[in-house]
Amino acid sequence: EHHLQRAISAQQVYGEKRDNMVIPVPEAESNIAYYESIYPGEFKMPKQLIHIQRINFFQHAKEYILLTEDTYVVLDKEKRMDISPLQFEEMIDRLEKGSGQQPVSLQEAKLLLKEDDELIREVYEYWIKKRKNCRGPSLIPSVKQEKRDGSSTNDPYVAFRRRTEKMQTRK
Repeated sequence: EHHLQRAISAQQVYGEKRDNMVIPVPEAESNIAYYESIYPGEFKMPKQLIHIQRINFFQHAKEYILLTEDTYVVLDKEKRMDISPLQFEEMIDRLEKGSGQQPVSLQEAKLLLKEDDELIREVYEYWIKKRKNCRGPSLIPSVKQEKRDGSSTNDPYVAFRRRTEKMQTRK
C-alpha cells in the first residue's frame, strides 16, 4: 500500500507520472505445466444454480384438535383397535373437511378415510353423534366474516367487515 501512496503523492506534486514511482505487480504466469492436472476442463453448466425447495408448514396442519372427551373415546378404542390419538384426530379432521353443511354418509367416509371398515364405522358413529350435539354447522370453529354481497351489515357477530366508502361531510 505504501507504493501506491508514494505514486499518488508523486503525481500530485510533479503533475506527471514518474518512472521511478511504479507500483510493483507480480508477473502473471500463463503456461504452467501442472495446470491441467489441477483444473480438469470438464465443467458443465448446471441447469439450476440455486435450488430451493419450498416448505409448506401448513400442508399437514389439522384444524380439528382433540378434546378431553375425545381422549376417553380414543383410549377406549385404543384398547380394542390399533389407533393412536393423532390418527383419530386426523380421521375426524378429514370427515369435517369432506362434509359441508350436510355430513358425509358412511360410504363416503370409507372413501375419505381408507382405514379398516370396523374402525371407520366406530369413528364415523362417534363423529355423527358429536356433530349433532354441536351447536354450529361444524366441529371446527371458524371466524364469522361478512358475506361478499355485504348483506350482513347489522350482524354483531361478524368479526371482520369490508371497508365502506362513504362521502364525508364538512365539519
